[in-house]
Amino acid sequence: MFNSDPDIVAELEAALARKGLPAAARSRGQALFDILSRPVRVALIGPKGKGKTSLMNLLLGERLLPDELSARVIEIVPGEAFVAEASYDDGRLEAPEDDELDTVRGADRLLIAAPQEVLRRIALLEARSDDAEGLADVIGRADIVLWCSTQFGADEREAWAAMETGLHDHAFLILTKADKLARKNRLAEVIVGLKDVAQSEFAGLYPVATLQGLNALEAKPKDKALWDGSGAQALVDAVLDHATKGRQADLDQAELFLARYAVDPDEDGGDGERPRSRARSRPRSGPIRRRSRLTREASKQPPPAEEAARQADAPAAPAKPPADPAPAPGDATLADRLGAVRRMPSRALQPGSALPDRLRNRLSEASAELQRLSDEPEKVLACCAETADAIQSIIDEGSLPPELSPLADDLALTSEMMTLLQLENAPGPAADAVTMLLQLKRDLDQRSVV
Repeated sequence: MFNSDPDIVAELEAALARKGLPAAARSRGQALFDILSRPVRVALIGPKGKGKTSLMNLLLGERLLPDELSARVIEIVPGEAFVAEASYDDGRLEAPEDDELDTVRGADRLLIAAPQEVLRRIALLEARSDDAEGLADVIGRADIVLWCSTQFGADEREAWAAMETGLHDHAFLILTKADKLARKNRLAEVIVGLKDVAQSEFAGLYPVATLQGLNALEAKPKDKALWDGSGAQALVDAVLDHATKGRQADLDQAELFLARYAVDPDEDGGDGERPRSRARSRPRSGPIRRRSRLTREASKQPPPAEEAARQADAPAAPAKPPADPAPAPGDATLADRLGAVRRMPSRALQPGSALPDRLRNRLSEASAELQRLSDEPEKVLACCAETADAIQSIIDEGSLPPELSPLADDLALTSEMMTLLQLENAPGPAADAVTMLLQLKRDLDQRSVV
């Protein structure tokens, strides 16, 4: 299933079917399920006549699309057999066979399902950069972008600069007619001239002799030397590698989600009414990788757990009213930190603060609950994680006042770090979770007084 783990996708679907899942968690889980249920989408964009269709054929591994083909948006997805549908602005629909694609002229959209092997890993989209509507549609659904150009001049740079910067780490600049530049002895000059922009606004620059690459594909057998020399293999490897790493990042995010919200039938009686942590039922086999972003949803990469814990342990700046004392940083045990919580006064957040009542009450309840808990890591981690989830749900509903909006990223980080700590299910991570929650309470208290 498109480089996804079918077990994880099935577990996501089951978790989303459960009752009692927080709204914010359901939204995150649904987004992950949608992403993992489809291949990574690679969008080819750029001005008209810059070799996008030829490059699409290179990625497909054969000349499927004819040069005469014209459509505002082209989309190629995996299928058991070739099926195509062309739609037009006047309402017409056509279903051309694979040898009739050259009859498609001026279509609004062309959707193709095809059995090519590469489509098990990526789907392909194409649009012109000067077609605002088609471009917005393609970019809005893309995971990876290939800007196809011959020289990437001033007009193209301006058009690219107008797009969201979140694309830059997942975009490649492709010189699609590198053979023509080479014949004019200008290829090296153009590459040097694009070095700075390629480094700052793209994940890589790839010169490709598309005609040479297509000729290599059509040779029987395939002319490997000609193919490699065209630069096509280097581009294909880069795109598929980027897609694989991104998909793995999405799978890691799904693991984090399931570690928090999957239901254990043995513990839950099989009724599926209550999400539970499955941190013990699915042991982690390696380090959790951070999301490089292969989803369209914005997601900040959290720092390593050790750094997050260090930041959480850092003493807060003095403020009025005085903050609750933080548990001592360093090697304090879970019992030490819970003891510190019990010794501190259970002071609620200031009633005159700008915090929503629900958020203020939830943090106060968590503080009181931690005072009652024994030093059992699983219970402590569950309390901290559920509190972080509840806070995130309140924020997702738009309840955070404008003056506290700079804290939104910190709150989201806390929620994700709680999941990472919960995966460990040990006294040390539980102690860190207590510290992070108290640090969060202290920060909110200090920064929200009106």
